[in-house]
Amino acid sequence: MPIKTIELDQSTREEEVTLVIGKNLVIKLIENEQVKKLISEPIVQILLKTKNLCHKDFVEKMNKLIKISPIPIESVMRYRYPGFLIHEPERKEIVRRLKKDSRYFIKEVKETEKSMLNLEFEIKKFNPSLEILQPVTLQLCNVCRNPLFTIPKGTQEGKPRVAHVRNKREPFRRISFYRAIMSEEIHPIKGEFRGDLKCIFCNSLVTRDKACRLNIHEVHPSIREVWTRGIWLEEFLASLLRRKEWQTWTHLHMLGMSGIPHEIDILGIKKGFILIAECKTGKLARSDIFTFSTKITDLKSHVALFMSLLPLPDPETREFLTKNPMVILLENACEFKEEGIEVKLSEGALRNI
Repeated sequence: MPIKTIELDQSTREEEVTLVIGKNLVIKLIENEQVKKLISEPIVQILLKTKNLCHKDFVEKMNKLIKISPIPIESVMRYRYPGFLIHEPERKEIVRRLKKDSRYFIKEVKETEKSMLNLEFEIKKFNPSLEILQPVTLQLCNVCRNPLFTIPKGTQEGKPRVAHVRNKREPFRRISFYRAIMSEEIHPIKGEFRGDLKCIFCNSLVTRDKACRLNIHEVHPSIREVWTRGIWLEEFLASLLRRKEWQTWTHLHMLGMSGIPHEIDILGIKKGFILIAECKTGKLARSDIFTFSTKITDLKSHVALFMSLLPLPDPETREFLTKNPMVILLENACEFKEEGIEVKLSEGALRNI
């Protein structure tokens, strides 16, 4: 059918808008292009095809693997003394102790590596094609065998190392180099590097050919992002709705009757009925429930679905949601397998749609 568009201002040209048009329906959507690109990656697609993706057996193992750090920096920071900030005699003593302690660091890294590989093996039982870990090389100092770190841009040669951090009240506040390390403003070097690097622990100048290397694994960045942001659960629920012949969009902003755009996890349309869904992977607050209720009212959806891996914070919020017959509540979703969730999606307000 012919559609006539009238641009009232230049902002309409900057937005990538999707218009959903039906017989008695017009919806303006603004999709998240970055998330769409992330989801389209092959490794993410393999993850999303995992059977019983939201079941607790799989979720618990994935959460453990995501939380494990492949580089236990705490063991490197055991003495909490950057070598160049102290006097020479003390520095030599600390370097000696760091050399002695380096074997414990390597041992801890190897134990962490073993735990990660064991968890990946358990996860692959759910999806043999899923490759969560990727190899990475950790660069070590050839003298003290501690990790090599990138140096902040604010450091100056020949002076106590400091990093410049912008602050509204103090535009050029100076912080110690140790604080920069502990606040994660610098990171251990993974992969190859160019030129020479100075070890922050023993002050040794390390060249590329002299540097020691430790081969370890880490979670693929795309897998980590999809999992920590809860995108995987939204895509999982959307795939189940598509099996029920719903047309779905995920990770978008939708314009409400008030003129305010709302962030929506899932939008579904079927036979002229509008469904919005909210997915939560972590702990819930009462405000999450009330915000969702506001979206239902402003977006004038016919059906709403609230899915959470954990129980609601209190009985009052549960009663608040269940009072509305057009709201389907799926709490403790990790207790159900895929077939059980599909059964829930065929009950209540969704039964006759």
